[in-house]
Amino acid sequence: MPVWQRVFLLLVPALAACTSVSAPDQDLAKLKGQPVQPVIAKLGAPASQQKAEGGTSYAWTLESRVDVPERTTTTEYSTGRPNEVETMALVPRMQSCTLSLLVDGSGLITAVQQDGSYQACGAFGAKLSGGR
Repeated sequence: MPVWQRVFLLLVPALAACTSVSAPDQDLAKLKGQPVQPVIAKLGAPASQQKAEGGTSYAWTLESRVDVPERTTTTEYSTGRPNEVETMALVPRMQSCTLSLLVDGSGLITAVQQDGSYQACGAFGAKLSGGR
């Protein structure tokens, strides 16, 4: 394997680790006990709002472009013999995350749930902290 491929394989996990300091679900768990109105102001109107046991359930869904490492194996014949070459590339993929909040009658968030990939759910944390 050429040196540049080895360096690339070492850099991909290191660069991925730099994207977030803590897990999105830990960040979003901090919403518990907070008023829902600032969340609505930052995320916009929820995709759904339903009466639920214990209050009202709000849900938002975000779709994000996430670069996912993808491994490809090809066979090359530059030496006259078959030689398998493995490469790694970051390929853009669309992933989604749904954030659900249960809000009590006084407007305080009592439960937080998210469903989606780690990278896609990180977009909620970025929006709530004032980013994109």
